[in-house]
Formats: sequence, structure tokens, C-alpha cells
Amino acid sequence: MRTVEELRRWRVEAIPFWTERAWDAQRGGFYESLDLTGRPIEQESRRVRVQARQIYSFAVCSERKWADTLDLAESGWAFLIDRASHPDGGFVHRLTADGDVESDIRDLYDHAFLLLAVATLWRVTGKPDYEAECARLAEFIGVRMAHPELGFVESLGGSVSPRRQNPHMHLFEALMVYHQAGGEQALDQARKLKDMFLKHFFSQESSKLFEFFEDDLKTVCANTGPVAEPGHLAEWVWLLDQFARLDGSSLGPEVRSLFDCVLDQGVNPTTGLLYATLSEDGRPMNAESRTWMQTEWVRAAAVGLNRGFDRAELAFEAAAQGLISHHFADVPSGGWQDRIDAKGAASMDRMPASTLYHVIGALIEADKFLDSDPC
Repeated sequence: MRTVEELRRWRVEAIPFWTERAWDAQRGGFYESLDLTGRPIEQESRRVRVQARQIYSFAVCSERKWADTLDLAESGWAFLIDRASHPDGGFVHRLTADGDVESDIRDLYDHAFLLLAVATLWRVTGKPDYEAECARLAEFIGVRMAHPELGFVESLGGSVSPRRQNPHMHLFEALMVYHQAGGEQALDQARKLKDMFLKHFFSQESSKLFEFFEDDLKTVCANTGPVAEPGHLAEWVWLLDQFARLDGSSLGPEVRSLFDCVLDQGVNPTTGLLYATLSEDGRPMNAESRTWMQTEWVRAAAVGLNRGFDRAELAFEAAAQGLISHHFADVPSGGWQDRIDAKGAASMDRMPASTLYHVIGALIEADKFLDSDPC
């Protein structure tokens, strides 16, 4: 596929681009974002989840021998231990640009990515210190952040409602990586989150995944209504496929339903990019697109190709071309236009570093196709 080769060529420039710009050599830690010329934005607050995503990204780049970035990933984890550890055993939510605590909320979404980061470091290095950190962090999440009825609370010290599927989705992902690294009970814990997806987050009637819920998870949040994000539908396609491969189980029909829903309702015909949000009946609520949505659509389409879904090759080409033509255009090679409006115009003044985690996932799928020469 031509677009697969273009993605690999883009990756050859993208990894050095971010390796050279991501880390704050004076104050430590990763920058929150770059401007559209590629210069770090110095004085932004730094979310702990972004630090964790960068650790994961650079550890994976090292693991795949794309770049010598393991020291960078390990320095990121050491920075978090030093600056973001909370006395209760978790991690704070946000730091100032100088590395001081700005918000000491312990957020579930953050902790899912912290587990993903340190589990990846353990998988890549085999170091027992990272194994111990995985066990400690998994226990903190499992005990301190457990909801009394089902799943996990949104945060400690912050908002507890509405309850969201998104942090549970990323914890599902992190537990699978923890399992790959050697966590004995992690896949069983991930299975419980898959069951939550099937029983509470996914609607068989509409083939959609809803975002916000009341405390019991039995009903969608009254204040937001049934909001669906095509990017998250695509993300669950890849994650459920990954779980089936690790678990040795068959792929459920919900995966194909999610894939078809994205293809049939989630694509803006004007731009060819995914809509940001849909209503329950498939009407676009927000027609802009973000880079991360397109990368997850690339990964979902790769699942479709591997599993023999109808229209998967068309979806893959369209998703990859959307990244190349819109999100990777008119910026230094290796960067991105993170938000594209409903008519196809770029509409953000910076490149969020958090997006690198998503981009890495799409680039891995591109490499897999070239390595296996599926065409």
C-alpha cells in the first residue's frame, strides 16, 4: 500500500523530531506541547498523563529499534517518581512548568497511563525495580481507586461524576501491557473491564460506545446524553482484537459492529476524517477531527484487514491518507496539525505532545504491514 510506505517514511523523520524537542533539559520532564514551528512551549503546566505517554512512546521506540530513546524514557519515569509521587502511594495530576505540584488530584485516567508506562519499561528492560513499581501501582488502582459497586472511581480528591468509559478503556490497555511484561493476574483484571464494556459501555441497539454515565453505570449521564466518539469506537476495535489474541479467545461480533459503525456513520464526507462526536442516532454533534482519532482509525482498519472485514482496505487507505493529507501537512515533518475543522482547515496553534502515543500506534501497524508484505 502506498500510504503505508508514506507513513514509514514520515516516521523516519518524526522520531528524531520529537526526540530532540520533547525533553526539557533545564528543568526536567517532557514539554506539554510544541508550537507549529516545532519550538517547545515553555510555560505550560504539565499533565502527569502526558509525561506517562511520552515515557511509553520513547520506550516503544527503543523496543522497536527506531531510535536510541530508552534513557529518555527512564529519565521520564525518574522525574515522575521525584516530582509527582503523592504520599498516599499514587501520583498527582498536574505539575507546573518548573516541576512543582499544581494539582494533587489522583486521577484514574492518569494512573492508567502511568501503569502503561511503567509496564512498558518493565517489558523492555526486564528491570526488577519496574516490576515492583507495576505491582505497587496496580495495587493502588485496584484498592484505593476501586468503586464500591463496579469499576473504578474517576479520581481521588477531584470530580467523581460523570463516570467515563475512557479511563476504563485505557486501564484495559495498560493491564494487557502489564500482562505482556509478566503480570500474572493482569489479564484476568482486563477481562473484567472487557465485561464492563459489553454490559455497560456498548449499546448493541445502536452499535455505539457511549462516553458518560451515572454512578451506577446503568444509564448514560442525564446532563450529557448518549454521546459517542468515533475515535473511541475505533480504539476499542483494536483493543478488543488485542485482548482476543492475548486471551486466545474468539473475536466477538461487537468488534465488527463498532468497525461498521465508524465506517458508516463516523466519517465526515467533506474531509474524509472522523467526526469528533455523534449522537445516538448517528448525527454529527461535533464535525471537527483530531489527529488521535485518525491514528486510531488506522489501527482499527488494520484489525479489519487482518480479520478479513469487508471494506477494510478502503478504510485503511482513507484513514492513513487523512493523516498524511490533513494532519501531517503544512508543519515541519514529524509534527502535526492536531485539530481540523469540519471543512478541512487546521484550527489549533500547537502540537500536543500527548498525541505522540497515538501516532506511535498507527506507525507500528504501518510497519507490520510492510514487514509482512500483505500486498
